[in-house]
Amino acid sequence: MLAPQHPVLRQQQQQQQQPWPSQQQPAWEQQQQQQQPWPVQQQRSPEQLAQQQPRLPQQNWPVQQQQQQPWSGQQLQPQQPQPVQQQQTWEQQQQQQPPWQRELAAAQRRAAAGGSSSSSTQAEIRKARRAAAGTVSSSGSSSSSSSEKPGDVVQVNGKWVLTGFEADKKELEARVPPLQARLKSAVEAEQQHEAALLKALYASGSLRRLQKDGLVLLRLQAMPHSVLYSSMVWKFSVGSAAGRQQHQQRGKELPYHRFRQGDSVLISRFSEGQAQAMEHDRRGNSRDCTSSNSSSRSGSNGNGSSSDGSSSSAGVWPGGEADGMRPLDATVLEVRKDHLLLTVDKADSDLMQRALAQAPAAVLASWRLDQSVRDTTARRQLEAIARLAHLRVQGSPFELLLRACLVGTPAGHYIASLPPLWVRDAAWRADVRTLLGQLQNLNNSQKKAIAQAVVRSLTLWQGPPGTGKTRTLLALVEVLVKTALAEGMCQLAGKSSTLLALVEVLVKTALAEPETRWKAMGPLLACADTNAAVDNLVEGLADKGLKVVRLGQPAKVRSGLRHLTLEALAEATPLGQRAAALRESSKALFERAKQAAEGSLLGWGSSSSSGAITPSSRSRSSSAAARSAGSSSSSVAVGLLDSESLEADARRKWGQAEAFSREACQQVLSGAHVVCATCAGAGDRMLSDLHFNVVVIDEATQATEPATLVPLTQGAQCAVMAGDPAQLPPTIISREAYKFDLDVTLFDRLQKGVGLSPLLLDTQYRMNPAISCFPSRWFYGGRLRDGVAAADKPPAAGVEWPVPGCPVMLLAIQGLEEKAEKSGQKAPGKPSGELSRSTEAGLEDASYRNLPEARLALQALHALMAAGDAATGAILTPYKGQVRALEYGLRVLTPWFAGLGTVSVSSVDAYQGREADVIVFSAVRCNSAGKIGFVSDPRRLNVAITRPRRGLIVVASPDTLSRGSSDWAAFVDCCEEKGWIAVPQQLPTAPWQDEDVDPFAARPADSSSSRDAAGSGSDGDDVVASSSRAGGVRGGGRAGVQWWQGAACGPVAESLGSV
Repeated sequence: MLAPQHPVLRQQQQQQQQPWPSQQQPAWEQQQQQQQPWPVQQQRSPEQLAQQQPRLPQQNWPVQQQQQQPWSGQQLQPQQPQPVQQQQTWEQQQQQQPPWQRELAAAQRRAAAGGSSSSSTQAEIRKARRAAAGTVSSSGSSSSSSSEKPGDVVQVNGKWVLTGFEADKKELEARVPPLQARLKSAVEAEQQHEAALLKALYASGSLRRLQKDGLVLLRLQAMPHSVLYSSMVWKFSVGSAAGRQQHQQRGKELPYHRFRQGDSVLISRFSEGQAQAMEHDRRGNSRDCTSSNSSSRSGSNGNGSSSDGSSSSAGVWPGGEADGMRPLDATVLEVRKDHLLLTVDKADSDLMQRALAQAPAAVLASWRLDQSVRDTTARRQLEAIARLAHLRVQGSPFELLLRACLVGTPAGHYIASLPPLWVRDAAWRADVRTLLGQLQNLNNSQKKAIAQAVVRSLTLWQGPPGTGKTRTLLALVEVLVKTALAEGMCQLAGKSSTLLALVEVLVKTALAEPETRWKAMGPLLACADTNAAVDNLVEGLADKGLKVVRLGQPAKVRSGLRHLTLEALAEATPLGQRAAALRESSKALFERAKQAAEGSLLGWGSSSSSGAITPSSRSRSSSAAARSAGSSSSSVAVGLLDSESLEADARRKWGQAEAFSREACQQVLSGAHVVCATCAGAGDRMLSDLHFNVVVIDEATQATEPATLVPLTQGAQCAVMAGDPAQLPPTIISREAYKFDLDVTLFDRLQKGVGLSPLLLDTQYRMNPAISCFPSRWFYGGRLRDGVAAADKPPAAGVEWPVPGCPVMLLAIQGLEEKAEKSGQKAPGKPSGELSRSTEAGLEDASYRNLPEARLALQALHALMAAGDAATGAILTPYKGQVRALEYGLRVLTPWFAGLGTVSVSSVDAYQGREADVIVFSAVRCNSAGKIGFVSDPRRLNVAITRPRRGLIVVASPDTLSRGSSDWAAFVDCCEEKGWIAVPQQLPTAPWQDEDVDPFAARPADSSSSRDAAGSGSDGDDVVASSSRAGGVRGGGRAGVQWWQGAACGPVAESLGSV
């Protein structure tokens, strides 16, 4: 029995099934069909577009801009055809079409009437399509009347000139200012809220509490470790007053923390005042942090405490300057049990070196690390918003047209179908066909998506889970690059491999202008919203033999791909090697200058403990030397002058090295085929002098509109955006940002506002067909097909599936829903409407957990992994409160999970884009009222149940979910009809249960139960266990870690993401 279908999708499918002649095609759709040699997806009519308008932004941008709102319903509709054209009959329209199009339509009708098996009919269709491919002239204009289109780009005296589009040019000028005002307000609101959350975390807790939560690491030793290209690497380990000698030995394990590779952190000094404040707080005498400027770096010195020793806000936040050193930005390069490796730039490394030279052995353990949120992303988004009003290449008609389409002018639908400059060459299109035919392991929908994208200015792809969206993007980039580089060489494929044919192609290539195609198209810019997704692009493109450059901090790049970063490639060039040699020479001169200054001061009789060269010390020493008499004072002055000269020479060489490095980077970028970066990374200053005609964006539906504008305002003339609107959108943490529609992605606005229909990749290869059954029918209208059989993805062993051969199970349980307050504060309540369904972070100040569900989820995952049939497994849940509980339980049960493959716990939002052999999902919510909050979002349901390959177990209360969401009700009904519902007793007993171990023996003290009499299936004894086994320790051992205390405040990155 087929799974139920979403009502909206069912209605859309019925509309799409109407016969083609009954829908009058707009003129721009006819023009699109004439220009594209491959079959195109049928576009929606203006009447359908008018019924699918996006949610209009509220009028909350500045008052002076309210008269020019870019989102009015009238303006969102595509430009209607002229009244005369609308009154024409279908026969009249056919007469106006070019002969090849009439022949193609007639052949298709004959094939439909008489069956498609006729070889003569199929030959007629192929002949008409070949005629269509050769009809488009080099200028890209068709044989249809110019009155059918709003404008075009034609070649006049060797230059491409924009003709027509007068209405769109005026609309572009009118819409850009209010669009800029709206997006700027949204970015600033999100940035301010992000900073406020960070400040609130520090203002509401002491250093001791923050350390327990894993937000800070204190009393660390820091020593130089190595060099990573132009960055310096420092090692941080557990400190001790024993001095430098102990640092050389293997240190103790780091305390619990939440620092991960690629995280941004702050390095600062940990003063004695902060230590005293922590000790006072430990004794229970700490006072609340009430200073108004407690969370400002520019406020208090950040290292003192109040006069009576109580903790102050200045001692919690690493603000101000400690011992003359400001907090320094760094990036986590590597995480080990006993140390962290961090990368810092050269200037900050010098400051740390001087601080080490000043510190005696007893104060070496005086460093702290804090979670940090940099403003680089917001700054680059604001810069991109400002660039909306200016073209990167002045006078470029193709960039102007794409900008008009992105803004949403009336003819945006038609503009998107226009071919870019390089596509207007018939030989180029022929070579693309040859390459497309040579591509292996691509299905029809993937080839169709590539064929559409190469001949359009703007294309949207919808890639459901497991359909190979990234793989198709890689194939598209390969086709574009190889076609642009192989000037006419693809023509050889259709000839016999004779010496004469080879000479003919080589002569034609030599006589042609060198690199004509590559100059027209240029290198591509490939972006995604996350570093992990960008690394996937880099790896795939490198495997295809393309020259790819990874832009971004090497510390945030996968270790196996760091040799492809811009810094690594630049260092390998001759200029880069000269720069490296100059840096080494500069370091040696700095060291000599330091030794000269120390020797002069010691010879003068003044003992310097710092070894640092500062203007004040140099001034005092010079003045004293001038007042001194005799040969001793003269030698001191000479020594100081030598030190100054050496230091000046060192700085000069370092400056030369930086100049050579910048030039080497430009050389690398100019020779690249593809530059890969995150959306924010595309705004790097290294790209300020470059422009990219082609931009492809993966994960486009997970990035905000300002984020996607960063790469798209780098001169784009052709863009391809791949994503899936049926999956989770970007995470927004500010209520104020919602007022400016920051949650509406550019992908969504182009789809619903401009009327661009995404091309669907319709074949999934990830899931067992039983797992994909419901999401295909409910979220994708039954259009998502299976590219794998059940035998290719056999059900995971370890559990008895309710229906043999179908690895889907809904474990029905009436658990205990608990509301976990953050930092013990009362939650102000959930937002209403769409806010409560979007994200938990920032919008809901409390999280939820369900310990009975957590126990069952761990039991189910262990059963699946212990069978040895699955290599990877994960427990997913919507709430961070449940994530923290499961992480704690997994640590307690480490002896039983050791050696069972790769096991992880994550929120649904954080796991989007990933997959595993088996997935256990815990829904958490359980109440008689059916209140499920943001769990009701159908996109979160879609992501949760489409991560597994071979096994899905959903642990939930079916009654609660069915009452709270029609989408969840449909899933529960599907499971019931197919017989997939089971009870906890059907799971195998876990080994720790036989040993009487409860991973959640200690009950959270800061949670409040919300159990209804009708919705409770177990009594309190199932949740509250004996304290003798607290923390999972058997036999009356000492109580374990109070895990709820260490989980009240998550890490900053998680608190600002999905809580």
